[in-house]
Amino acid sequence: MKILVVGLGLIGGSVCKALKANTNHEVFGCDLDKKVVADAQKDNVIDAEGEMKDGIYDIIIVCLHQRVAKKCMMDALPFLKKGSILTDMCGLKGQMVVNMTDECIKKDIFYVGTHPMAGREKSGYYASIPDLFQNANFIVTPTEKTEPSAIDTIVSLAKKIGFGKI
Repeated sequence: MKILVVGLGLIGGSVCKALKANTNHEVFGCDLDKKVVADAQKDNVIDAEGEMKDGIYDIIIVCLHQRVAKKCMMDALPFLKKGSILTDMCGLKGQMVVNMTDECIKKDIFYVGTHPMAGREKSGYYASIPDLFQNANFIVTPTEKTEPSAIDTIVSLAKKIGFGKI
């Protein structure tokens, strides 16, 4: 699968590192800081730079602060590949999950809200580590409209990158 990780800070960088260490998926990354993107590519943490608007990804994992995550996802919806899975790892859930699920359904995209219960006292790409999620809890927040196969795909991926209790 082709996976795009949006935001290469502590969580996004760690997702990329865990994906590269534990799967054979193609991993693409994007971040506003182009030096971080270049370093991630040089470190073999991502295969290449990508953008949500590329329309080629099977899974898009948004690892941005909740203040910007929803707008970023909404802006990208018209460009995402039909049948792809959009997920986020930001802290805000609740009504956002309901709204994003409904908006994604209109575009033939599957949305799965999640929240990793992992972190460190440091932040940013340079603090990211491939085992940040080892045995950590992973919260999935589906609605009654969430596609079961999309949930299964995200849960399977979470287990592969080290999450313990889902």
